[in-house]
Amino acid sequence: MQYSGADDPKLPSNVKETTENLRKQWLNVWKSVYDRAIADGDSTEEAEKKAFTQANGVLKKSLNSELISAISITAPATKLV
Repeated sequence: MQYSGADDPKLPSNVKETTENLRKQWLNVWKSVYDRAIADGDSTEEAEKKAFTQANGVLKKSLNSELISAISITAPATKLV
């Protein structure tokens, strides 16, 4: 399955729920992994499996990073005794 861009309605729901920048990042990873797997002789099914696995892994890391940044910005300072 190929995607037309960050606003493609066929994107997985976990990707559609993110920001445009994260959707673009996910698409870039997905396409890169997919294209490399096809070039290496993998079937379409195997290439898609690899692409989804790696793109979702990158997305998860990015979301965790954003969450940690948001928490550190909004969390009140604590006094160490």
